[in-house]
Amino acid sequence: MIYSNKLSMEEVYQDIKFDRDFQIITRTAKGEASGLPEVCYIGIVHCVLNRVRKQKFYWGLTAKDVCLMGDQFSYWQRTSLEYLSYYYIKSVIPIVKLAIDEYGKGRDITDGATHYHTVDTMPFWAEGKKPCHDDGHHLYYNNIA
Repeated sequence: MIYSNKLSMEEVYQDIKFDRDFQIITRTAKGEASGLPEVCYIGIVHCVLNRVRKQKFYWGLTAKDVCLMGDQFSYWQRTSLEYLSYYYIKSVIPIVKLAIDEYGKGRDITDGATHYHTVDTMPFWAEGKKPCHDDGHHLYYNNIA
């Protein structure tokens, strides 16, 4: 796929490869929302896909790149082999598939969010910004450049 300045939700959905990219998104969602309600996993997946949709090179142009680039997601800063095993993620595979399918149909529960944080933290980039979605555990933002 040739990347443009912006992709449609359908284009992002079609570009997800249900192999490596899917596994990376699933591990990211599991690592970021482990033990939380399903809506949290869906929100994180939609946030990743929104970053892909925006096509900003510093976030990454593919789902795999967005998840693995820099320190964007705390899950990938861990080193335990448990986090790499299939058994760690298998319980959330259906949730992630649902989230990707919903996104492909134009449904984004985060209203275009590209950033989020837990409700009990306040990172510097969120100061003075109004969240566009609150799932009870994370605050999501669609107004961060």
